[in-house]
Amino acid sequence: MSALLLVSRAGFRGSVHPPFGGRRLAGPPVVWWASLCSLGRIPAPSPALRAANGCMNRNRIFILAAATLLATLWAYACGDAATEPPPPPPDPPRPTTVTVIPAMAELAALGATVQLSAEVRDQNGQVMARATVAWTSDNAPVAMVDGSGLVTAVGNGTATIMATAGGASGSATVTVAQEISAVSVTPATDTLVAGDTLHLAAEATDANGHPVGEAEFSWESSDTSVAIVDDAGLVTGLGPGQAKVTATAAEITGRADLTVVAPAPTTIAVTPDTLALAALGQTAQLRGIIDESNHGP
Repeated sequence: MSALLLVSRAGFRGSVHPPFGGRRLAGPPVVWWASLCSLGRIPAPSPALRAANGCMNRNRIFILAAATLLATLWAYACGDAATEPPPPPPDPPRPTTVTVIPAMAELAALGATVQLSAEVRDQNGQVMARATVAWTSDNAPVAMVDGSGLVTAVGNGTATIMATAGGASGSATVTVAQEISAVSVTPATDTLVAGDTLHLAAEATDANGHPVGEAEFSWESSDTSVAIVDDAGLVTGLGPGQAKVTATAAEITGRADLTVVAPAPTTIAVTPDTLALAALGQTAQLRGIIDESNHGP
């Protein structure tokens, strides 16, 4: 605080202004009159301060009044500051929002994993790097999650992964959809007789070797004069030779290498069919003829 004293012949007047050019304090001005001495209110305390009329001269009265005014103003200012209530303490940080990154993930094989992370922010939008996050899955048969946010594919479908910190939570959607990585045909090699049939089986697997259920296969023979195959993988041998039979699903192909052989003879005709020998030591020539009329396609 500071004081501006206006002095006149009749006396002096004080106006109170706060520091740094603040607003002038309201209220009547403070006035000190030189006649205070003559009224007997401010007698000279000592001979050194006494004027000719037995009172303090105006200069000394001015100094004393100014000092008293400044002391009063400082006490007033300090008293106001002391009565102001302290500011309330700031609210402690608390989790308000949780963002899971990435928000969506797709896994193409059982056993495949994806690492999720959670960003926690407080009520002021500041990142809480050390916030404790709990992870859960709403569909464990599809996707499981551990305490670090690592998600593992278990089965085809969709799961929501939740990250919770305090009273706030966020989520990510994980979709498991197996993609065919390989097709195998069993038996991989075989031999069949022309006219016989052989059933082949095909299996599709993902990148981690897990079977892909409900895969649909298309079958094809590399040489239909040797062997043919139907939509169920049933092969029929037609003639001697070799053929590759393939099963294809999602543009991934597996194959079986087949050999077709002619059928073994089952009927032999012996001629003559009747023979009579008239003497001991007599001989006759017999002939055997293979009958292939009932074999083969």
